Amino acid sequence: MSPERYAEPFSVLSLVNQYPLQRIFHGSVVGTNGSVRSVLQSVLGLEGFISGKIWDRLAKAKVFGLALGENFDSASMVYRDEVMGGYAAQNPTVPQDIEDRFTNGVPDWMIDGVIPKKAHDFVIPSASQILKPSQPPSDRFLGNLVNANATHESGADPRDNNGKQNVRLMMTLLTRMRDRLKGELSQY
Repeated sequence: MSPERYAEPFSVLSLVNQYPLQRIFHGSVVGTNGSVRSVLQSVLGLEGFISGKIWDRLAKAKVFGLALGENFDSASMVYRDEVMGGYAAQNPTVPQDIEDRFTNGVPDWMIDGVIPKKAHDFVIPSASQILKPSQPPSDRFLGNLVNANATHESGADPRDNNGKQNVRLMMTLLTRMRDRLKGELSQY
């Protein structure tokens, strides 16, 4: 699944992007929260009332006369533009359509939700997480569902609210698959 393997003709990402799935049920859950504040809260485990108090003190701590919390938005933009913005340049095998979706935003027909320009989950661009449906989309395409609050870390943690939301979104995909299978089986 590594983006460095796009150029390999038989890698998963290469195959899925070159040959959109037709017969296999498929869909994805995509995180788009690239906020430094969210990543730090998740990594440090600073959620809830007590840890919220700790977080407030950390955000108010001053370095060189500036509160750390005042710089989170700026740090998020720098990370988005410089680190994630250089993603395609650093990985020349990334297909042009994925680079375009990252730079310009993901078209509405590909997703259930919104993935804005340069969205990422702090580890990989959100545009590279989605599965590209065939055109026209087959009944096997279950959708690309967006969790705008999930970072790579928080979306993977079932104890975190964002991880719980990802589980709910996965249940949505599984329910869609169940309903489509019921429809197919009722024909027999």
